[in-house]
Amino acid sequence: MQPGVWESIKEVFSAIWWLIVPLALGFFLWEQWLSYIKRKFVIETKQVLLEIKIPREVQKTPKAMEQVFSAFRAMYSFGFNWKQKYIKGEVELWLSLEMVGTAQGIFFYIRTPESHRNLIESAIFAQYPEVEIQKVDDYVEEIGMTLPNEAFDLWGAEFTLARDNPYPIKTYPMFEEKIEEAQLDPLSQIMEVMSRLQGGERIMIQILVKPIGDELAKEGEKLRDKIADRKKPIPDPSTAPIGNFFKDLATAPFKQPEVQEKKKEERGNLLMLTPGERSTLEAIEKKSGKLAFETLVRFVFVDDRKSFTRSHISAVMGAMHQFNTNDLNSFKPNKDTLTAIRKGFFKDQRTYLRKRKLWDKFKFRRFSPKGSYLNTEELATIFHIPSFAVKAPLLRHVPSKKGEPPAGLPIEE
Repeated sequence: MQPGVWESIKEVFSAIWWLIVPLALGFFLWEQWLSYIKRKFVIETKQVLLEIKIPREVQKTPKAMEQVFSAFRAMYSFGFNWKQKYIKGEVELWLSLEMVGTAQGIFFYIRTPESHRNLIESAIFAQYPEVEIQKVDDYVEEIGMTLPNEAFDLWGAEFTLARDNPYPIKTYPMFEEKIEEAQLDPLSQIMEVMSRLQGGERIMIQILVKPIGDELAKEGEKLRDKIADRKKPIPDPSTAPIGNFFKDLATAPFKQPEVQEKKKEERGNLLMLTPGERSTLEAIEKKSGKLAFETLVRFVFVDDRKSFTRSHISAVMGAMHQFNTNDLNSFKPNKDTLTAIRKGFFKDQRTYLRKRKLWDKFKFRRFSPKGSYLNTEELATIFHIPSFAVKAPLLRHVPSKKGEPPAGLPIEE
């Protein structure tokens, strides 16, 4: 930069610093205020942890769980007013769907705001009337509020979609067979891995879901038009924004304004698409047409420090690959959260800090700034009540089937 230019910048700044500095400081303080009130709102929201006990013979496919997620959508606020957003700090609340495997058994949990407990239980009982749901203490307190520690070490990561949100992952209809005996359950492999745990080994999968509006539908429409090579219409000059008028006015002394004729929308030739491209478009439109949630998948493996093994880690990572497709979408670990730093300065210290950060997010069920968008069908694929096809021996079942009392049973007064 030339000295004359630098001097000019200093002169300009010295003349208007009294305007720039207060604006910058005000913007910084405003962002800090919003962060504070939002965090305060989330912390003060009372949460409950519900354990779901599974019946022994579940004949339903994940389609039933898809209906449950559709009911969960009733949590959506449809937007907040000014006072709710900027004074109270209200944000969309989320659920934490959790599958936990230990040497004692496999557990299913849902952590929900207490205000939504009735909604959650009603939605589940409507589709799975034989399950048992009860409030329990938080299991993470048994492990330790700070990890790694002298007793336990951990490995983990958060998963995100490899491609744009409108591309779907492999969902449960692709796992189903026409004959009942060959029915496959997408959770079979994960349940089998959890059934092999011993000692202090723990596999914990956390799926945070937050209802959203039409964000996925809008992204899907844009991606569909891009793939189909649809061109947007050129706007009518008579209805052009007023900004175009001032732009033409400013450039008039140097360039004659160009008047564009109104044209109709031009569409790419859909007949030129390959069968694979057509199939992709159909999949995108199908995913975008269903209710969706902002989603974060988090995986943590905890074991005794002295006997820590990575064999179960690779097994879970392999189980996550069953939801992947080459032509659509897949899950991939977020490298910024992966607790395996292989190179660079202070590798051990950075790995330790990353493990601490991941565990803090897990135990407090914190949402990342931006999750992936999954619809009800995708969520029902990765979290549902396991069917009879799952034969994992450590899967905890309801000990006995409940029955209604016979009609006309006399009641002692």
